[in-house]
Amino acid sequence: MPQTLIYNGTLIDGNGGTPLPDAAILIDNDRITTVATSNTLPRHDAEITRIDAHKGYILPGLIDAHVHISMEVEDQRKMMATPFSLNFYKLIGYMRNTLDAGITTVRDAGGADVGIKQAVEQGLIAGPRMQISVNALTITGGHGDGWLPSGSEYRIWANHPGRPNGICDGIESVRQKARGCCGQVRKC
Repeated sequence: MPQTLIYNGTLIDGNGGTPLPDAAILIDNDRITTVATSNTLPRHDAEITRIDAHKGYILPGLIDAHVHISMEVEDQRKMMATPFSLNFYKLIGYMRNTLDAGITTVRDAGGADVGIKQAVEQGLIAGPRMQISVNALTITGGHGDGWLPSGSEYRIWANHPGRPNGICDGIESVRQKARGCCGQVRKC
């Protein structure tokens, strides 16, 4: 993997250190190997990707601890009319937007399944590192239950083998659901 040099920016290290103006950061195999000012950085003749920070700020990737990476809020009628599989293609853009915002790690609080997490880990699609919940657990009649007074049912996320129904009532039912959903997550 080629090296990447990020330069011409002020480094905020995320540890409370004094910001370093005119910083240069050398990254090798996804690891920061050198941090210096641009004029003290050792010369590297290897093939290197250079990223000019344009006098902006260079900081560690951010963590968003509550996302639903598999959806963006839109008109619910449109969401109901969207074919199930199209949502997987749409989330590729959602994950790209997340990375472009500087967020490199997320805790998905419901919606993303193990396959989405593995697709990112295997480099099939670009996305943040993910801790996933698979589905939100909810009681019958709770905010995750799609029952409507009309008798119809509306689910934000369709149930499928990778994302089973999250409705559970009582201690034993919660245990069973947690073992099912969480068991998938632990195996990843």
